[in-house]
Amino acid sequence: MEDRKAEGQRNSSIWLTERGEKVFNESSKSWNKAQEDFAKLYTKEELEKFDSTLELLKRLEDD
Repeated sequence: MEDRKAEGQRNSSIWLTERGEKVFNESSKSWNKAQEDFAKLYTKEELEKFDSTLELLKRLEDD
């Protein structure tokens, strides 16, 4: 990751380096595969209940 802040600027623009992009792309592939594998373990109804439970937990955390 590199900071490409222009001289005299307070705001930064963060960019991935070429190596960082490669790592990100590989990890994205692994994440997508894990998501697919997880979804195969449960029925559509179970996944919907799981999502609902996560949403409820997020709302409780925000309160």
